[in-house]
Amino acid sequence: MATDIAITIFLEGSRASAGDTGERGGAAVRFDDVALVAIQPFCPETPPEEVPTERCVDVRDLRPGTELPPVYEKEGFKFTSLDRQPLRVVGFGAPPGESKLALGERGILVELPFVAARVRVEVSVNTRSPVYLFAMSSSGEPAGHTTTTGGEGLRVLELAADDVRYLQIGGKGGEDALYRICATPALPDPSRGLVRAGGRPLLEAGPRGALPPARALSPPHPDEA
Repeated sequence: MATDIAITIFLEGSRASAGDTGERGGAAVRFDDVALVAIQPFCPETPPEEVPTERCVDVRDLRPGTELPPVYEKEGFKFTSLDRQPLRVVGFGAPPGESKLALGERGILVELPFVAARVRVEVSVNTRSPVYLFAMSSSGEPAGHTTTTGGEGLRVLELAADDVRYLQIGGKGGEDALYRICATPALPDPSRGLVRAGGRPLLEAGPRGALPPARALSPPHPDEA
């Protein structure tokens, strides 16, 4: 079996016929065409396209009562307290016995580690007011929003969009908390160096640490819209 970049093949002709021994003679031999046929399994298989993998983050490994800086990064997710106060790890709310990140009076801004096509946010709602989720693109433009329903307890907020890079999460009560965030990356588009989701090219992801425009940081509260 030949495995190099280039190989040399020698062809030989014989004037043997039925009953002959096949000894070499002075026959003239011409080859009109030569083709090489690859025989499996020797040809390498084309690797399958990588499927985006969901990435999640939480603070369950931190003890309730822990104070974190107003800007805190974990697993590539960057959390910013919108009231510029230290972020707090709390233990109250659902699910019981699990650490969560308090949303505070004004909520928190989360920068994802990549441009996402889908996000899932689990929050502990501890008042009668709903918790809201606003999504923003890598350029700071609105990308969708939703609010919790069903009252108090562990609630799940989900959004799907072409380009999600920032999340703003908050509520009116000041006693709600973030339990977990999961994000699924948008598919890469190697032909243009951009990202795509749903087959449409998008803007390049913004630089890490860059905040979206200020107008995107203060959307109207769902109860006030």
